[in-house]
Amino acid sequence: MKKLTTLFFAFLIVTSAGNLFAQGTSWDDAIWSIVHIDPNAPPKVQNPDWQPAEPVIRYFDLGDGVTVFPNFRPKPTTNTTQSELSVDVHPTNNNIIFASANASNWPVSLIYGTGVYWSTDGSNSWAGADDPGTLTGFGRNSGDPVSVIGLDGRWYENYISNSSGQGVSVSTNNGVSWSTYTVAPNPGSLADKNHFMVDKHPTSPYLHRAYCVWTDFGGANNYDAVVRYSTNFGQTWSTSINLSNSLSSYLNQGANVQTGPNGEVYVTWAVYIDGTVTTGEDGIGFAKSTDGGLTWSTPIYAYQATNFGIRTNSLPGKGMRANSFPSMAVDRSGGPNNGTIYITWSQRGVTPAGSDPDVVLIKSTNGGTTWTTPIRVNDDPLSNGKDQFSPGVL
Repeated sequence: MKKLTTLFFAFLIVTSAGNLFAQGTSWDDAIWSIVHIDPNAPPKVQNPDWQPAEPVIRYFDLGDGVTVFPNFRPKPTTNTTQSELSVDVHPTNNNIIFASANASNWPVSLIYGTGVYWSTDGSNSWAGADDPGTLTGFGRNSGDPVSVIGLDGRWYENYISNSSGQGVSVSTNNGVSWSTYTVAPNPGSLADKNHFMVDKHPTSPYLHRAYCVWTDFGGANNYDAVVRYSTNFGQTWSTSINLSNSLSSYLNQGANVQTGPNGEVYVTWAVYIDGTVTTGEDGIGFAKSTDGGLTWSTPIYAYQATNFGIRTNSLPGKGMRANSFPSMAVDRSGGPNNGTIYITWSQRGVTPAGSDPDVVLIKSTNGGTTWTTPIRVNDDPLSNGKDQFSPGVL
C-alpha cells in the first residue's frame, strides 16, 4: 500500500465563464458553487489560437524524485466543458483511477452536473461519461464533484443534488452500475461548496466511515460549515453538525475534510469575519473529531489575518474567479511525520505573500492544537505580478 511520505502541490488556474453563467445576481453573493445559465449572455467561443503545451517529460529532484509526464486528455471531447476537477487513486491498486468534473454541453445551453471518468489499467484507457444521466443508476445533478475511492474499492462521487442539497453516488463494480443516495436535503437555499472523504486507514476504528462537509445557506445553520457522517457506505447519514457557529463570523465556506492515522477527522474552511466577501477571506477555521464524527471540538483559527484572502469574481487583469479556500492533507504513513496535518491556500498583501497571490502552507504536529506561521511555497520573485492560486495538497 502506498503511503504518504512527500507533500505534492497542484497549482490550478480555474476559470469562470462569467458571461455564460449568472453568478451573484439573483443569488446571494456569498454562494460560490452553483451556477445558472444566463440567457442574455453573448455566446463565448474557444480561442482558435490556443496551442497545447509541448509534450515534454520532466523530472524533479524531490526526495526520491518525481517524474511528471505530459498532459493528456483522459476523456477528450469537442462539444462539452469539463472543469473543477477531482481525482482519487485506489489505496491498494494504483492502476485504478477515478475522476470527475463539472460538465455541460458546448456551446453551453445545458448543465449535466458531474461527469465521471475512470481507468482500471493505469490510465492507458478511460471510460465514463460527461453526462452522468447516461450511466446506470447515476442521474444528472448540480455539480461540485468530489471523487473518493475507499480501501474496499468502493467509488464515491459527491455533488450538489438537483434539489440543491447534497447527494452521493456509489459504485461497487468499478463504474458498471451506481446506487444514488441523499446525504442531506436542501437546507433552505443551497448546500454549497462540498467536500467528501472516507476513512481509509486499515487500523482505524472508523474504517470505511464516510464524511461530507459543506456550507448551509438557509435554515438553522445559515452561512455555517456543517458535517454529516455515514456508517453504512453512504446509504444513510447522521443529522447535520454545525462546526463553525461559535466563531462569530459572517460566512464559513470552502470546507475540506480529511482523516488521520487513528481515525481522527479534521475539517478546515475559509472564514469571512467583516460581513462581506468582497474584501477577501479573514481566517482559516479548524475543528476535529476523535470519535468518528459524533462530537467535535470547539472551532479555532488555524490562521487569522484581516483581508488576507484573494476572493474575487474577476482576478485583476485575468477575468477569472479566485478564492482562498484551503486544501488539507494528513500524513498517515507511519513514518517520522505520522499524524502531521498540512493546510495550504493562496493569499496576498499579508506576509509572507507579496502584492499578488502566493501559495502559503501551515502545519500542525499535535492534532491541530497549535499551528506554525505560514511559509511561502512558490519561489518566484516576491510581488512580480504572477498569480499563484487554487493550490491542492495530498
